[in-house]
Amino acid sequence: MLIDTHAHVNMPEFFDLADVLARAKEKNVKYIIDVGFDPESIERSLQLSAKAEEIYSVIGIHPHDAKLFNADLLAYLRKTLGKSKKIVGIGETGLDYFKSYSPKDKQIEAYQAQIKLAKEFKLPLAIHSRASEDDAIKILRQEASDELSGVFHCYAGDVEQAQKVIDLGFYISVTGIVTFPKAKNIVEVVKSIPLDRIMLETDCPYLAPIPYRGKRNEPANISIIADKISEILGISTEEVALKTSENARRLFKLP
Repeated sequence: MLIDTHAHVNMPEFFDLADVLARAKEKNVKYIIDVGFDPESIERSLQLSAKAEEIYSVIGIHPHDAKLFNADLLAYLRKTLGKSKKIVGIGETGLDYFKSYSPKDKQIEAYQAQIKLAKEFKLPLAIHSRASEDDAIKILRQEASDELSGVFHCYAGDVEQAQKVIDLGFYISVTGIVTFPKAKNIVEVVKSIPLDRIMLETDCPYLAPIPYRGKRNEPANISIIADKISEILGISTEEVALKTSENARRLFKLP
């Protein structure tokens, strides 16, 4: 069994979603966690998770849209969190200093607000962190509590930062980037941290692994990521699938 812990199948690219889900099932993908990152995508995600048994939702405001974050948007999230039992997390929230589509202070404000929301609803966080790992970790440490858990999705930091993440009780999620020839830092992270702190994701439709790089990504490709981690660690793909799925089920309280 495999679990895609971060996908965006709510996006228009998945006009053929029935076929996409069928291919995922063929690859033994049991669950897909679909992430809504603004009100429009959140509503689409909730519609999908209501219809498809294998889809669950994570909802939040992306750091790119943090400039729009205000009391009304926070109230919308709080109200929406009570709508469905298939909402299993909050995100993707976090910080992105690489593109900086929103001012840094607004990103931090939205991030802190969603951390507090996660503690209030006792839900894990899906954290986006790009060129901002140190600040993302620092803020989490300031907010740390027994109720706070989550995952750094599409992890791109170094080994030292990864250790700080798992010291906080959080998980590291690995994408198809691990198959790219230049992604040596991700390979080192996979080698350096315990398998019980690793989860798998496609982040589809983005970041298709080799040999599909440059094409639309989809949940079925999670099997390629599992194979690559198997190769890196010198263990069976079955063990990678088992352990990473156990991690995902534990964090997101999946069946």
